[in-house]
Amino acid sequence: MLPDYTRRNPYQERLIRALDEQGVAVDLVDADIMCPILRAWYHNSRPDVIHLHWVTAFIGTDRWLLAALLGLRTLFELLIVRVLGTDVVWTVHNLRAHESHTPRVDLLTRMGWARLSTHLIVHCESAVDAVCQTYRLSDAYVDRISVIPHGHFIDSYPTVTSADAARDTLGIHSNDRVLLYFGLIRPYKNVPRLIHTFRRLVTDPSSKLLIVGNPWNDNLQQQVSDAAGDDTRVMTRLEFIPDEDVARYLLASDAVVLPFDSILTSGSAILAMSYGRALVIPDVGCPAELISDRGGITYDHDSETGLENALIRALDETTPLRMMGEENRRLAAQMDWHDIAASTREVYDCEHVHSSDTSSPTEEIDRDVTTDSSGDLTT
Repeated sequence: MLPDYTRRNPYQERLIRALDEQGVAVDLVDADIMCPILRAWYHNSRPDVIHLHWVTAFIGTDRWLLAALLGLRTLFELLIVRVLGTDVVWTVHNLRAHESHTPRVDLLTRMGWARLSTHLIVHCESAVDAVCQTYRLSDAYVDRISVIPHGHFIDSYPTVTSADAARDTLGIHSNDRVLLYFGLIRPYKNVPRLIHTFRRLVTDPSSKLLIVGNPWNDNLQQQVSDAAGDDTRVMTRLEFIPDEDVARYLLASDAVVLPFDSILTSGSAILAMSYGRALVIPDVGCPAELISDRGGITYDHDSETGLENALIRALDETTPLRMMGEENRRLAAQMDWHDIAASTREVYDCEHVHSSDTSSPTEEIDRDVTTDSSGDLTT
């Protein structure tokens, strides 16, 4: 499985742990080495499956020529491992890179990945059409796409405090209405716009906006700081948040606001749901498909006043944010990692059997070497 993003979020760690319980042995591989896919294949005993996740780790560079060469490298590597009899599964977390300096190279690489992969995984039904349209896949590819939910983050971070205690440590009154932005701060996530909109709308000092996360670069950090100014209703913590503090900010909030320009899957949305918080999000992507009106407030992402109207609703005391959060927690609990791993294992098994049935005798011998007597798989 590559690239290794376990240092950034617990998604892969939780998935791998659950896959282990399904009899799948997983080795994680970094993408920042020479020929990472081929090296993963060679140094990990010719795995039955190579499971890919985030494309940007393989081609992330500001120089288009280098990005093109890196993209071609990955396509060549995928072609080779497919010829050698290893299946390739790709979980599509994003349709495109959000701030790529080489967007055309990024898209063409993804289109190639989609065609060279044995199977694709997406996290919601609407993502199937989005993937087919964006990567120009024919109807024949639909059977190669499986919808497997994003798993929850319940108990992924230490919770050592209650909501009231969390607010107390942050100097927030128990009756304040608190909105939270949480996560990596990147240009497409519109955090400065969120702050400006909040400050323009709000005059009540009991309404608070927390901006918590690590800015993408110094320029964006300055934009966020300038937008917040000296407004005591806007509280910021612009740095990487250690695991022990994650729950504190989530528990201190009434709702999590994620005003993204574009969204397919959002770990921040799943995190908010896992901690029983209402969501304020644009009406696109998997989170909007998942939560419905009972789990939060969605707004027209093409409307200039969409975010403003959503914030007005969220700050209205008659909006049942607590009930919305409880509904989200219930939905999050259903996104169980055991079930997700079982579905992922089914994808591995299906493609493994299919490839074995259609492979050459030499390929079948190679597979006998990499599949143990119990039928367990290596990824």
